[in-house]
Amino acid sequence: MQPSLFPIKQRVSLPHAGIAHLCGALTASDADRYFAELLENTPWQQEQVQMFGEMIDIPRLTAWYGDSGHGYVYSGIAMNPLPWTDCLQEIKTKVEELAETTFNSVLLNLYRTGSDSVAWHADDEPELGAEPIIGSISLGATRKFHLKNRDNPAETISLNLEHGDVVIMRGSTQRHWLHQVPKTKKPVGPRINLTFRRVLI
Repeated sequence: MQPSLFPIKQRVSLPHAGIAHLCGALTASDADRYFAELLENTPWQQEQVQMFGEMIDIPRLTAWYGDSGHGYVYSGIAMNPLPWTDCLQEIKTKVEELAETTFNSVLLNLYRTGSDSVAWHADDEPELGAEPIIGSISLGATRKFHLKNRDNPAETISLNLEHGDVVIMRGSTQRHWLHQVPKTKKPVGPRINLTFRRVLI
């Protein structure tokens, strides 16, 4: 199937949120190239968090890149940025154009199988400011992306994020909504997610 020249932009209509789902934001050839490059050449790390008095592996692999001096802490994990690669600089430029902003950091997550996941959370760390803009790219296998209202947990929405899709979250989204990538028992291949952000000093 030939990709369209322009991504299909779908505004995700949620109260107190600014979310856009850009289907097919990357061409198939670019998405394939980025996925292969990042899967093979990223120095993936198995991070751990403390739960119930013991250290456990988080169910995915990660890597952190960014401008020098823009470290970041999430879930108690201190991330010191690796220098930008040519591949990541190229992707960053594309996402900045779509989000109409600039980023100085990116968190990469590798979901190896359906057993890898990320639990409910918000990108609301103080280092990101009051209303951060997050530019999220999906490469590889399609996975579900859930959003849940903090004040009304029964209010949820689910998106299928496919190879080359981009999600932009802005405004008060992180204050009012949580998101997750749940586990699945369905056979599914590896997926790489890149979440670009601006860490404030």
